[in-house]
Amino acid sequence: MGNRSAAGNGIWSSWLALVLISMALPATADTYRLSLEQVEVVRQREASGDRPYIVMIPFQSRFSSRRERPTRTWLIESEPHDWVSKGRYNSALRGRDHMRTGDRLRIPSWMGIAEWQGIEMVDAGGLPYLFGAIIIALDNNNTPPHAVRNLLNQVKDHLQTLLVREIESGRILQGINITDPDAITARLNERVPELANSLVSNLGFDIFDWTFGSTFNPDKLTGIKVYLWPGIRGVRSGSRGGSYTLAGDPLDWHAEWGAPPADSMTLNFVSRGAGAEYRITGRAFLHSRSAASGTSATGPTSRNLEVWLHTGGDDLRANSTVDVTLVPASGASQLFRNVNHGQELRRNSDRTFRLTLPSAWRASDVREVQIRFHSNKRDPLDTGDNWDLLGVRVNLGSTVVLTRQGQPLHRFSGQQPSKSLPVGR
Repeated sequence: MGNRSAAGNGIWSSWLALVLISMALPATADTYRLSLEQVEVVRQREASGDRPYIVMIPFQSRFSSRRERPTRTWLIESEPHDWVSKGRYNSALRGRDHMRTGDRLRIPSWMGIAEWQGIEMVDAGGLPYLFGAIIIALDNNNTPPHAVRNLLNQVKDHLQTLLVREIESGRILQGINITDPDAITARLNERVPELANSLVSNLGFDIFDWTFGSTFNPDKLTGIKVYLWPGIRGVRSGSRGGSYTLAGDPLDWHAEWGAPPADSMTLNFVSRGAGAEYRITGRAFLHSRSAASGTSATGPTSRNLEVWLHTGGDDLRANSTVDVTLVPASGASQLFRNVNHGQELRRNSDRTFRLTLPSAWRASDVREVQIRFHSNKRDPLDTGDNWDLLGVRVNLGSTVVLTRQGQPLHRFSGQQPSKSLPVGR
């Protein structure tokens, strides 16, 4: 459970103060990406070292637009939580399986990438989108991953409820003069403490999982960072921070807001909690702009296709195969059969497949990416294979065509052997 500090008003006041009002005149439909790239232990909390990991809860909504139902929250959380101890990620530690003060590691892409599509930019006075992410750092110990996931889903689900209730409905600004900044500020000051307390009071730990189930050595929350971007040109930036006590440990949070990056912006923040300090760096950037925005949607051509797949808790067995198809807006589709060459995709692992198109495509040519699974038995006694896919990223040359993640994104089986992923939705 958490105790709201005097500074605890800030997460929601920062966020809701950005919802600036009224009638829509969308001019763009942009795709933005956030990429967390490196974690550094500034201060370790355990004598043997720490194993930091990161989860994200991205979100997007739109003010006064309940008929459209635009609100979406999702969880980016994948195993292994103890990735720091795995040789394929920790070569910089030179044989150690924990990070000590001063150590740095690259954040795996399956952990650190979020994407928002279809964001329409408006001028002040228009009807804006609000999008961003809650980034939560933790130190891995013995808490079962499902217990961590349950806790995070509480945050995600309650955030969804708050966004629908306050943003989609326009409730937060009802009954006031929305052209008067002082009236808006007064309303936010009135409502924000209630909203912040609502979120934290709905956060509960499963006592068994976080004590006995963790052999009395649970994972620790070590800080929360919130990035908030309203789709309004020229909105002023700002920030707010504070502290909570969560399950007996201090936990700092910090919220930062402003206009979405016109090109690219550097992310650099220190996550603090439970005695640990982790510096996390990365960037947020405008990934693509639709033709409707007035910017050319053609872009460079390339024959080099890169498909990244992140497998969850159920592996793809050796001999089972994966096909990938690019479906264009017009013309013939391009099928790549057996991209994994019958090789196993191990549970909780990621693989990148580099493919060559017979002729050059543009990223804007791709309307849909299809993934098809074929379960093949190694011997007559084998049962049919199933495969959990948690994440997909498709690059064409240096351009990211599509990024999707889920828990799982799709569970492939004999009954559900394919998944279609529309670009831009």
